[in-house]
Amino acid sequence: MESDFSTWKKKELHDFLKKCNQPTFENKPELIERAKGAKALGLDINNNAPRVLDDIKSPLLKPLGENLPSPSELKEGWSSNCDQFPEFTHKELYNFLVLSRHRSYDASEMGARRQLKAKVFYQEGHISDIKCHQISAKCSHCIIKCHCLPSIPTKDKKKKPAYQTWVFLSKVTGRVHNAECNCVAGAGESCNHIAALLYGIADITQQKYSGKIAPTSKACEWIKPRNRNLSPKKSQEMVFNKFKSPDRKVSLYSVNASFSKDLSTPAIQSFKERHMNVNPDAGWLKNFPQTSASEICTNVSTSPKLHNVNFSYMDSVDISSIECVQHFSSYFDSLKITKDECSKIEMATREQHKNPLWKQVRRGRLTASTFGNIVRRKADTEPDNLIKYLLEYTPSFTNAAISWGRDHEQIAIDSYRIRVREGHPPLTATQNGVIINEHLPHLGATPDGLIYCPHCKPYHGVIEVKCPYALRDLHPLEAARQRNFFCEVDSLGRLRLKRSHSYYYQVQGQLGITKRTWCHFVVWTNKGMEFETIYWDKELWENIMLPKLNAFVCSAIIPELFTSRVKRRLKLYN
Repeated sequence: MESDFSTWKKKELHDFLKKCNQPTFENKPELIERAKGAKALGLDINNNAPRVLDDIKSPLLKPLGENLPSPSELKEGWSSNCDQFPEFTHKELYNFLVLSRHRSYDASEMGARRQLKAKVFYQEGHISDIKCHQISAKCSHCIIKCHCLPSIPTKDKKKKPAYQTWVFLSKVTGRVHNAECNCVAGAGESCNHIAALLYGIADITQQKYSGKIAPTSKACEWIKPRNRNLSPKKSQEMVFNKFKSPDRKVSLYSVNASFSKDLSTPAIQSFKERHMNVNPDAGWLKNFPQTSASEICTNVSTSPKLHNVNFSYMDSVDISSIECVQHFSSYFDSLKITKDECSKIEMATREQHKNPLWKQVRRGRLTASTFGNIVRRKADTEPDNLIKYLLEYTPSFTNAAISWGRDHEQIAIDSYRIRVREGHPPLTATQNGVIINEHLPHLGATPDGLIYCPHCKPYHGVIEVKCPYALRDLHPLEAARQRNFFCEVDSLGRLRLKRSHSYYYQVQGQLGITKRTWCHFVVWTNKGMEFETIYWDKELWENIMLPKLNAFVCSAIIPELFTSRVKRRLKLYN
C-alpha cells in the first residue's frame, strides 16, 4: 500500500484526500503520509487510485444522466462563433463562485468572493482564444475553453505561458456545471483564471444583446490576448486602475414609510424659505438637495455682468460736461441685478480670498471695506488713487499683517462662539460670500459671518473680526488704550470701536447691505478676545454714506469705465 501511494501523482493524492475530507495544502511527501493515515483510519472508500478518481469525477460529468466527455478528448469541433455561446449573466457567475455547493460534497458553499475581483484579468487581456464546443446536438451542455496568461510570467520560454481553462455550461439556462484549470488552484474550480473566463462569457452575452459584438457568422476577433513583452514606461505615464464591481447596488430609502418625497409643493417651499430666515442650519433643511459649488459657479459665470460698457470716450472729451454727467447718471440708474443672482453669487463666493470668483464679483463694485475711504474723502481730493485700488489696476499684495489676520480669523470666531454661547447657547455663526443687495447692485459686503441667535432681538446679525498684528501680544483692552489703535475703552471699561475710524463705516455698510440691525465687532489677540455690539445707524447710512457712495460711483467709477484714463496712467479729469 505504501508503494501504491508513493507512485500516485500529486493531483491523484489531492482527489483522494478530498474524498476523505482531509486537507490538501502540504507538499507531496506529507500528502503521501496523510493519505496513508486516512487509509489506516478507514476514511477512504476504495484505495484504487483510478477508481477513486472516477468516483470523484463521475457526478461532475453526468448532469441529467448524460455522459460528458473530457475537454482534452475533443480534438475537433471547437468554434469561436459567438452565436454558439449560451446566455450567461453575472448572476450565474455569482451563483457558481459563491453559492455553489457541488465542489465540496457537503453543505458548505464555495464562498469564492475574492475571485469576484478577477474581472481585472479579463479587462487586461489575460484571456484569449475563447472557443465553444457543442459536444452534440442532443447534449444539454456545452464546453467553453480559453487560454489564460498567468499573472506572473515564467522565465522559462519552453514552458507553455498560458493556462488551459474550461467550463461546462447549460445551453438553456447558462448554469455552470463544472470548471477546471491546470493552474495550482484549478482543481478547486474557483481560481482567478476560471473567474476571468466566466467574466469573458458574461461580457460576450452583454455585447451580443447591445449589438456591439461582431456578426454571428464571424469569429470573436475582438478578443485579443495581451502582449507579454510590455514596453517600459516612465512612472508618471503609468495609470493604475482598481476594479470595482458594478453589480452591488445600494438602494437608499426613508426609514419612515409615511415620509413624503415630494418637497416641491408650495406649502413646503414657503415653510422652507421662512425657516431659512430663522435658522439656516436647521437639520430639517438637510432634506433638500444642495446646489454643488461647480454648478453655482457655472450659473454665476454665465449671468450678466454688472457693467456693460459698449463704447469709450476720447481723451479730448470733457467728461465733466452736462451731457457726460447725464449719461453717467442714466447708466448708473440702469444697473440691475435680480434677487436670484444675488443669492447665487453669495453661495458661489464663500471662502472669500481663497475663491477666484470672489475677486471677479468685487471688481467694479464698492465693497464695505472701502466705504470709510470714500465717505471720509475730501471733496477736492482727486479720485485717481482710489480708482486704481477699487478697479485693481495695481497688483494686490500680502504683508505680515494681512496674513496674520487671515490665519487667525477662524480662531477668533471660535473664541467668540465659546464666549457668547455661555449665555446664548443656540447662537450660530455661518460662513458667507459676497452679499449684494438687489436694490444696490453697485455695492457689496463680505462680513466674516452671519449670526443667528434666538435670544437676541432681532435674531439676525453679522460678525466682523479684527486681529491686529502690531499689538498681537497685548490684551484687546490694553491695546485699546494705545493712541493709534482703532478701538478705545469707554467709561465702563468696555471695548468700543472709534466712530471716526474707517472700520465703523465698514460695519455700517455691512448692516445696510445685509439689512441686519446689529454687528458683533470682535477684536482678538494672543492674550484674549473682546467684542462690541454695534447697531445700525439708519440716519448715517441713508443721509451721509449712501449719497456719497452713489456720487463716487457716478463721478469716478463709471467715467473711468468709459474712458480707461487712470488705467492708461492719465488723469481722469484734466
